Amino acid sequence: MSGLTVLYDELRAYKRSRVLAFAVRSGILRSLELEPQTSTSVANRVGYEGTWIQPVLNLLVELQLAECDNDQYRLTADGATAKCDTTLDAFAGYHLHCFEAWLALPDVVSMKTGGGFHRQRIQNSDFCRSYLKSMDVIAQSNLDFLKGECREHLLGRVLDLGAGPATLCRGLAEDGQLDVTAVDLTSVVETARSLYGETEYFHWVPGDFPAWTPESPFDAVFCSHLLEYCSADRLDTWLKRVCEYLQPGGKAVFVTFLRSDDGQLQVELDMFELSTGVNGDSLGRCHTEQELSDALHRAGFVETRSRPFPTGPSYNEHLIVCEKPANKGSLS
Repeated sequence: MSGLTVLYDELRAYKRSRVLAFAVRSGILRSLELEPQTSTSVANRVGYEGTWIQPVLNLLVELQLAECDNDQYRLTADGATAKCDTTLDAFAGYHLHCFEAWLALPDVVSMKTGGGFHRQRIQNSDFCRSYLKSMDVIAQSNLDFLKGECREHLLGRVLDLGAGPATLCRGLAEDGQLDVTAVDLTSVVETARSLYGETEYFHWVPGDFPAWTPESPFDAVFCSHLLEYCSADRLDTWLKRVCEYLQPGGKAVFVTFLRSDDGQLQVELDMFELSTGVNGDSLGRCHTEQELSDALHRAGFVETRSRPFPTGPSYNEHLIVCEKPANKGSLS
């Protein structure tokens, strides 16, 4: 099987997953549970054009989540289960925008030359709320692993950079052993504050990395899935900035997807990069472990350690811990 065949197969799978997400979040599954309906009646119930609804119904039948008899669609038992699945619902909330994007694939591809689609959509409060809930659900699956691995490194004043829902740091701050500053885009911070609140030891701060500058350096920095949004030519600059945020002797903890060092086609990561173009005219990139290790050392970090997650998506998700030398300066 050629690499191109694999790519097109994965593109179809990627699109199917987004269409299914749309079916959950738009209410199509709920609508089909009520009574047998035509595609036109489904479209009228959920408020979308029929040209949008028919491909979704075709997919639901293909996946055996719905069945059709004389243009009358009804939900199957598996479809009813999917309708009530909270993880799928969270996934749907985050990726609903991708359904629209895939209907105009050339526009998606054009992000390679600059679109910032994700960054634009994050300004929408409904999308931002769904995004945060989705990321919080996903983070819960590995929360025990992260707490066990990070508790000894995230101490004192901690910066959660590109925090999203800040699932790990909010949990660690509950026992009062660390004081967390969670930084993200203004729209993310405003929505996260309304969803999760603040405590004596946990505070949200709006800031657009890497332009944001703190009043004083931190004892530790936590970055979960921030580096994927950094293009290859900006990686050194970003990591040096993270190093500057730290006190001498401080720790940096990264959670990131890593690309295989063997150069094999990894369509999931290619599609992740395509669908999350946030850096103006440069997409982010999933780096190899060696690339990231070299960049961390160039940024001034020492004692870099990497550990794969015990479970996770089809990508290679890793926890990377490194330290800033005691004799290296910080932001003033």
